Parts: sequence; C-alpha cells; structure tokens
Amino acid sequence: MNLESQKGTYALIFQANQKFTCKVGKHGDFEGRPGSYIYVGSAFGPGGVRARIIHHLKLSLKPHWHLDYIRPYIQPVAVCYNYSSNRHEHRWATVVSKMAEAQYVMYKFGSSDCTCPSHLFYFQRAAITTVLQRKLSKDMQVSLKLHCMDLTVENIKNICN
Repeated sequence: MNLESQKGTYALIFQANQKFTCKVGKHGDFEGRPGSYIYVGSAFGPGGVRARIIHHLKLSLKPHWHLDYIRPYIQPVAVCYNYSSNRHEHRWATVVSKMAEAQYVMYKFGSSDCTCPSHLFYFQRAAITTVLQRKLSKDMQVSLKLHCMDLTVENIKNICN
C-alpha cells in the first residue's frame, strides 16, 4: 500500500518494550511505560499524510513535534489514516479516548493548539490495532475510506523510499 501526499488524518500505533524517561519540550519529563501508544494527528502541510508519517517513522535530530521527543523510545507498529481536506484528528482523539483501557499520559501532548486534553494515549495491552480500526471505521463518514497497515520492516522501507 502506498501512502499519498494528500491532506488527511492519521493514528500511529507504537510499542514500548521498557520504561523510559525523556523531556518533551516545554512540557517537561515524560515517564513512559511498557505497552502501546496511539498518537493521533493531522497532515495538512506540504507532502500531506505521506510526509508526516515518514517524519514520525524516522528519528528526529531536532525535535519539532511532541512525538519527536519520545520517538526514540517507542517502535512503530501500525498506522490508520484517511485522506480528506477536513480535520478529523479531534474526533479520532475522542474515539481513542473512549477505547477500553485508554489513558492520557501527558496533558496537551500533541494538542497544544486545540481543546483536546491530549492526542497521545497509553494502553497496557499490545493488541489494539484491530480495535482501533473497528472504532475509527464505525465513526467515519461513509464517503471517507479508512486505510490501515502494519508497519513491518518491509512496509517501512517501502514508505520511506
């Protein structure tokens, strides 16, 4: 599956295998725990969804987004996204926040420019990709297609090349 350079919304799923601590810009220390994390974002700049996901798959030498700060400690597992000129990230964040076991881990993480409490969610269990896909699909408008893919080593190579 090829990512396109269109505007859209995405939800990245990451896995942390051990505890970690790092500083997240002006937000201060972040105490990460083993488990899964879902980060919801939008891509309306140059390169759209493709560029933003590629950015988040790589490690950033100069962190810009909140996710860049914790990215060295978490591994990408899957991504769900859609192409649309409408922003769905706030709705998606609400959907994710209502998933069983979802926890906010840092107030205003990835959401400093909106009223959402956070765009990063923690889950102790790892098997959440299917649940995320089902919940987002149920919430989506019929005219919008949700795409999801596992981020295997091969898929990441294909996306980043």
